[in-house]
Amino acid sequence: MASNERKMMDNALKKVVIPVLRKLEFKGSLPHFRRKNEKNIDLITSNSTGGMVHLLLNWRLAQQKV
Repeated sequence: MASNERKMMDNALKKVVIPVLRKLEFKGSLPHFRRKNEKNIDLITSNSTGGMVHLLLNWRLAQQKV
């Protein structure tokens, strides 16, 4: 993706996506966001390629202390 297109994509993510993630209590910054609670950890990673944005969503059970 050309440099200008990448900047436009990052700006759009910052204006639209990041405020929604903050309301959903995610922490972090581009390209990595996380949300942890007692039961699980949610991870979102973004990647831009060829004019497209790819979001990788992960959900993982939090480790329980023994």
